[in-house]
Amino acid sequence: MEAEPTPTQNPERLPFDADFVRHVEDFCKTILANIPELHGLAIVPLWNNQPENMPPGLLQLRNVQPPYLPSLLLLLKRMAAFNVEVQKDLFGQVNVVEQYVGEMDKRIKARVEELNQLNKHPEQNDQPTQ
Repeated sequence: MEAEPTPTQNPERLPFDADFVRHVEDFCKTILANIPELHGLAIVPLWNNQPENMPPGLLQLRNVQPPYLPSLLLLLKRMAAFNVEVQKDLFGQVNVVEQYVGEMDKRIKARVEELNQLNKHPEQNDQPTQ
């Protein structure tokens, strides 16, 4: 008796990068058909491991007739604005880590000072507490 295929062994599924492209194309077509205000969509995946020969992102435009220059300039403008937001989030996360490290530094220094005080007066360490 054979085991049922797991999601990673599904024989009907394309290789994950091709499957991703197919889903992006379907998603973009649906969104562009339903939201006329959109000029296009850019999808930038965050892979665990970047597949070979896979572009860093996919672009689907409403008007696919050349020239693409205005679309590409608009994309660069939007990506620059997005990059600013990502950098703000990154700096916010760095600040959180710095605060945490600062608190840990204070705790460690306080504990080291306690241990140094105990080492200066070892005779007090042997007395029973009441």
